[in-house]
Amino acid sequence: MAQLSHVDQFATSAESWSQMWRLYDILDRNGDGVLSSDDWPAGSDKWQMLQSRFDINGDNKITRDEFVYRLKLMAYEQPIDARLFPAMPTNHAQCLEELTRSANYQIQVLCKQLFEAVSDSLGPPANVQKVYQKATSPPPAAKVSVQLVTYQFRGGAPPHRGFHRQGQLQVHNFDPTTSVKYVKAQISPQDRVLVCKPGEQLPPSPTEGAGFQDLPTEGIVKDCLPEGSFLVVLKSMQMGYDIGVFEQAVDPNTHFLVGDSPSASMLTPSTVKQLISSKGADPDAAFRVLPSSFVPPQARRVLVEHLEREHAAKPEEDLKLTLSHAELAALIGTGLADDVVHEFGKCDKIRLRRCEAHGKSINLHTDFHRRTMQVPLNGDDEYDGGKLVYVNKYGLHWPRRAAGSATVHDNTILHGVSELKAGVRYSLFLQEE
Repeated sequence: MAQLSHVDQFATSAESWSQMWRLYDILDRNGDGVLSSDDWPAGSDKWQMLQSRFDINGDNKITRDEFVYRLKLMAYEQPIDARLFPAMPTNHAQCLEELTRSANYQIQVLCKQLFEAVSDSLGPPANVQKVYQKATSPPPAAKVSVQLVTYQFRGGAPPHRGFHRQGQLQVHNFDPTTSVKYVKAQISPQDRVLVCKPGEQLPPSPTEGAGFQDLPTEGIVKDCLPEGSFLVVLKSMQMGYDIGVFEQAVDPNTHFLVGDSPSASMLTPSTVKQLISSKGADPDAAFRVLPSSFVPPQARRVLVEHLEREHAAKPEEDLKLTLSHAELAALIGTGLADDVVHEFGKCDKIRLRRCEAHGKSINLHTDFHRRTMQVPLNGDDEYDGGKLVYVNKYGLHWPRRAAGSATVHDNTILHGVSELKAGVRYSLFLQEE
């Protein structure tokens, strides 16, 4: 049984499990929980055939585990049935999906063949009063193609502020059930969706109105499955760079986010101008820094301890918590909470963050929220990397972020965070919608 992990590379469907277990119960004529010569007439060649194939440890018995393992192994060694692959999968996820479907089909075919091979020796089964369900026919060739066109909200100043086309995904030649699964995997509950029928044009400047709906039900998705249909997806503004997303650097011009802390001389003025323009940022935008005494050590310690407790219950590499004003006041005291909010001004959202997404950075972006205050709860000398950077017409700016200080910026300035290489980064955020 040492190769069990090999045969479990593909998920076994509920129907495959049902057929294997049902067949084992039928073959277990005396109901003692194992297959042996006691279940067959003396000298039966059927038992000899079963024993040679399924008695792995040679103890003259076939356990249920041995039976299931050998059936699965036999199925995976069968030639691939070309009828189950009407089109070449376009990515690894599709390939695994199709291989899993094919493997389960072969398991059910073998169950049927094995039952038919020994059924003439069984006679009327004394302990089973059910009809064996034969393996299903191969699924019909898939004929569905669905295109998803996604738009991501971009902050900054008009005319750049708004939804911009991000990309598209082709769900190609899948059966309706699989297509629905892949479509839904691309859509979060906060997204808005427009169902476009064949021949309709993409909206040039999409907004959240104009027919956009909440997360599609399965029925809505299936309605758009005919060839040539597509979905337009507005990625939720709240799901975007609300306080940044640690991920792999994607823009070749932002190589300075990876590795050691760079200097402004690493970018030419023309590159800086191109970066600002491509993200719809304001070249004249600025930021301000508040001193390290802004949030005192005791309050920072309380907030870090709160994050650690939450992280113990929800161990994410980039944990984000939303607090009400009252919850913040309960943690650090009403007076200090009021002072922090008063210093920032209009505050619609308070967030805490604990990040140890090593090897990842926050790509350059402008915010959806109109203004943001960031308070480092530990200094940037307490972790490796993870440095905040702003970009305007004067180049790159890497503000020194001592614990308890603060930076404040609006949604017109381009900014990001360099690769976090080691340690944990704790932050408090205040935001104005």
